[in-house]
Amino acid sequence: MKRKREVITVLCLGALVLGISILSYARPARMVEFNARYGTIGTALDTCLVCHTIPNPVVGNGPRNLYGTHLFVFNYNFAVVEPFDSDIDGFTNIAEIIARTFPGDPNSKPGPDTTPPVVNSFVIPADHNTLVVPILSFTANDNTGVTGWMVTDIPAFPAAADPNWSPTPPATFSFTTPGIKTLFAWAKDATGNVSSPGLSASVTITLTRFQDVPANHPSFSRIEAIAAAGITRGCQSDDPATLQNEALFCPGNPVTREQAAAFMIRTLNGADPVGVCAQPPFSDVPVDDIFCIHIEQMATRGITRGIGENLFEPSLPVTREQMAAFLIRAVFPGDPPGVCAVPPFPDVLVGNPFCRHIEELVARAITLGCLGDDPGTPGNEAQFCPADLVTRDQMAVFLGRAFLALP
Repeated sequence: MKRKREVITVLCLGALVLGISILSYARPARMVEFNARYGTIGTALDTCLVCHTIPNPVVGNGPRNLYGTHLFVFNYNFAVVEPFDSDIDGFTNIAEIIARTFPGDPNSKPGPDTTPPVVNSFVIPADHNTLVVPILSFTANDNTGVTGWMVTDIPAFPAAADPNWSPTPPATFSFTTPGIKTLFAWAKDATGNVSSPGLSASVTITLTRFQDVPANHPSFSRIEAIAAAGITRGCQSDDPATLQNEALFCPGNPVTREQAAAFMIRTLNGADPVGVCAQPPFSDVPVDDIFCIHIEQMATRGITRGIGENLFEPSLPVTREQMAAFLIRAVFPGDPPGVCAVPPFPDVLVGNPFCRHIEELVARAITLGCLGDDPGTPGNEAQFCPADLVTRDQMAVFLGRAFLALP
């Protein structure tokens, strides 16, 4: 009998120890998560009172304070409740946690904050081609959290009550004029402390006609020149089949034979030709084709003779050697006489039917070779790359040198 009582006593003690262990170790799991997230081990917040109204709550559902209730409702997602003011004391939960005061106790709140935020980074492009400049990076920190962000073009302190503060970092800044501009980055906190003037950044704004041709594009001056001369109006105006619109030039797109006709005739006439085709200039160019009159004038001027049996192949892209023939026939006019004595480039043999045209391009400084005509070309100045396709930016270079006295 005595033995039985001893066994029962041991079992009871074991159950008690197990219960205490559960109370001691199972319940603080949320506290472990809280401490790990906010680095509060050993601080005033290293206690169950962060979420509860008593220091040793009942396992599973001890009385929760307002912060604990919010955590419970949002499945203990700490990030979700950080911007809340659970205890309605005028400070966000994250601001209280940073200040090491209790976010669930309205009588525990940060004292007067006099520490301003610090702007850590502020980056904008060095050059831009529109008045709306993107802000590439804008970060700041504060001991109680940043609540306002602002970018100005003057160094004067913005007031904490200024209506232009944004709750998030702005993504752009709009100017009214081009030129060299400087922007200043500011941050404020909930108390109204504004960061000291620190980080600023400058941008040079050069307005361009086309959004995809910035001022630092290698062919910028030539593209701007042919646009000013009315030779191009943008992607879709030059060819309605192009998906892009007039806000773009599409510099890397290949030039088709019908686009080349429009470029050449606008250059020679100073504008689009007047009238319509009375009959098709080639069997594959109907009279209602928008480029019919341009192609007709190309044929009339002897700039093109077509391809094969009365075909023009308007949608085919133009190669650099074909463009050499178009340009020299327009400038010369007609085909240059004679044959090449020596190759003008190592990749242009004297037997090439376009050799004399390419030779004339060199003599007139209309071409400088692959790389000289387009820095994006893999070839170099020692080659002409005759079979490569002419891109729209290369076309601007050729027209600028041949007809507009551009380098």
